[in-house]
Amino acid sequence: FFNDTATTEIYTEQIVGSVRCVQETAYEDSIDFDKITEEDEKIATESQVIHFGQTPSQILLKPHPSKSCLEEDFKQRLANDNNRQLQIIRRQTKKHSRTSLEEADSKLNFFRLSSKALIHIENLAEQQILGITKDGNLRVYKYQATQMKSSNQKEPLECSIKKESFVTYTQIKDEPLEIVDRSFDFLMPAIVFLNQGKILVCGNYWNGQIYLIHTETSKKMDQYSGHLGTVTCIIKDSREQSIISGSKYGDVIIWSISPSLQLQKRIFYLDHDGPVLSLNFNREARIFCSSSTDGKINIYHSVTGNFMRSFYHPKRHSINQAVITSSPVVGVVFYSEEDQVIYSYSINGFLIEQIQEKSRIIGQPIVIKNQYHLDTLIYGTENGQVIIRDLPLLNVVNISQIDYQPMVLSIFCLLYTSPSPRDRQKSRMPSSA
Repeated sequence: FFNDTATTEIYTEQIVGSVRCVQETAYEDSIDFDKITEEDEKIATESQVIHFGQTPSQILLKPHPSKSCLEEDFKQRLANDNNRQLQIIRRQTKKHSRTSLEEADSKLNFFRLSSKALIHIENLAEQQILGITKDGNLRVYKYQATQMKSSNQKEPLECSIKKESFVTYTQIKDEPLEIVDRSFDFLMPAIVFLNQGKILVCGNYWNGQIYLIHTETSKKMDQYSGHLGTVTCIIKDSREQSIISGSKYGDVIIWSISPSLQLQKRIFYLDHDGPVLSLNFNREARIFCSSSTDGKINIYHSVTGNFMRSFYHPKRHSINQAVITSSPVVGVVFYSEEDQVIYSYSINGFLIEQIQEKSRIIGQPIVIKNQYHLDTLIYGTENGQVIIRDLPLLNVVNISQIDYQPMVLSIFCLLYTSPSPRDRQKSRMPSSA
């Protein structure tokens, strides 16, 4: 395209006689199929035309607008007023209040936790609970039902330490220095257990690798690379057939777990513009989601790995926690520490409910089934509360206050039998650490 008609007329004659640079069969009326007698040649030519497509005979129906010069732009877009007084606008520096600075300085993260903090717990077979502390103290708890002495008794189970050992996941053996990435502000470390707690899969290392550590010997079994940066979160499916990990640079990887407990990279995603803050898997709906500081939640099909859709925070805040729900409706529930609001959306993008949360930081939420086989949301707060809400309306079902008001870091659900002879029905009970 040229700026004026005269230039266009000069170059048109040269263009018409120039060598064609597009496949010959792509030009209009270049082939007469009636003159092709052989059937195979006609089919081949037609397939070639379908493959390369057809060039349009005309692109524009009116003359192309000319490129405007700088002087004409100034004449059209600027207006002068000689009577106006010159105004000087000074840049104002944003002042942070002392309260906001104190809150930022006092924000709880992994490195400020007590060395005895129980950062992760999960259920084992035969009435056992597996837990690990910040300093690597690995404990196996044995629990049993408590004889209810009064109606005000809160603890339905009694726990005692059955086995205790140490595993060093913050300092990997055979590594000369501590490789935990301290530049990333995280609360919960990227760790999961495999094979009944015998193998610890962990991340949060600046080299972007995932380490497999044998919990009995505390020795490194293997290490896997594939992420662009520090692994920020790891989850596993209930059958331990695959794990999903996210990194500091927004990439997500699905790893398949072989029978010999080796990881094989299956699918690599790069759909976030910021660090991945949480991952959640829903077996019933066969989907998983990832949330990030870019204010976006991506949802994928867990079987095919196909991308399904994205959700965005209404104010584009960082999404710290996100979970998938499957009943009574399939949807997503997420929370941001910036506005401290819990949002509940249907999978079609309809906002069902939103509620203001009093706590600034909440632990990793879980979704379980209640006695009516409907989803229930359970999460802990920094004030030592365990809150149970029904889904998708987020109505409060129960709030339990833990003594001394510690930060609730990890929650899982176990199945126990009531000791009362009148009530032997099985009930679901959340356990927190």
